[in-house]
Amino acid sequence: MRQDNPLWLTDADVERLLSVEDAIPVVEASLREQAAGDAVNLPRAHDIAGEGVFLAGMQAALYSQGVVGFKAYSAACGVYRFFVLLYDMDTGALLVVMQANSLGRMRTGAASAVSVRHMARANASVVGMLGSGFQAGAQLEAVCNVLPITAARVFSLSPNAERRGAFARRMASALSIDARGGHATPSGCRRRYSDYDYIVADAGIRG
Repeated sequence: MRQDNPLWLTDADVERLLSVEDAIPVVEASLREQAAGDAVNLPRAHDIAGEGVFLAGMQAALYSQGVVGFKAYSAACGVYRFFVLLYDMDTGALLVVMQANSLGRMRTGAASAVSVRHMARANASVVGMLGSGFQAGAQLEAVCNVLPITAARVFSLSPNAERRGAFARRMASALSIDARGGHATPSGCRRRYSDYDYIVADAGIRG
């Protein structure tokens, strides 16, 4: 019986080898291949593993690269753990096992960048951020890679103004833009939608 010897990549390895900027053209190329029928991305499936615990899985294939794989993640006790397994399409050999917290964050940001590149006005410069959670930083960074962003305002459903402010200060320093924390209430967000060229909704909008 043949024994596979897959590459093991941690989140730290992924962050060292890949950037949000690198991920943008790769995600766009994969979306184009999917539209042409040269890639498959199946809907997410959820399985309940027990009370307060669930597993989710997503499968995909990229025919031009000769690979198939799946992403699985668990959620328990408020902690999410993500992993990706990649297989050789011809031999079925397991090629890579990687932690995918960082990979998923970059992929989500890259997908946002692809959408704004094709749908936002070319001179869009002010972003409204709904949420300051785990994925928010990568989304704002990605958008700044494809648009001439000069300012961002951060809203969320949480009353924790310090968290929004800390996120805004961190992104202002990292991206050299005018980023500031905004209001917490949904009505405050809605009243100001028209003030922004683009709205980015983070999965952690309550953060």
